[in-house]
Amino acid sequence: MLAAVLTTRPAERAMAMGRPQDVRERAMAAMALTWKIRFMAAQHEGRRGGVKQPVRQDFGVAKRVARALISRMMQISELIELLRRREDIIADHAWRDRDGEGHLEALRDVSESIGAWNSTHRAAVDAQLRHFLTNASYAKALAHAVALQDQLKGN
Repeated sequence: MLAAVLTTRPAERAMAMGRPQDVRERAMAAMALTWKIRFMAAQHEGRRGGVKQPVRQDFGVAKRVARALISRMMQISELIELLRRREDIIADHAWRDRDGEGHLEALRDVSESIGAWNSTHRAAVDAQLRHFLTNASYAKALAHAVALQDQLKGN
């Protein structure tokens, strides 16, 4: 934790502290790294497909790829947060015993949020995740979404 406080860059600090709300900062750091790698490769190669291309074009491609990656990571992390919130609500037996109506209402709300997320991002997710969400297999959907997020991060 001390290393997190001592770092000067916000993205490094967020990664060291492991705060899920700082996904955007981590994604921006990944995007910057992607841009730098593409830029350096384009500078070194000076060509693409045997035909000379300006470095700016490769930089633009890297920027679009990085933006798409960030968008996908943000979508997946939003879904993971909803699915984990649902699991937390289900696991809270004390709340269920104390206030059954409130517990059921919270569970209904988060389930509706998951359904809304699914309908909004239906075209952007892969078939297996869409299948899990459509059939309300939320534990499987969570496991698959976490695996997708790890794959996007490169872990």
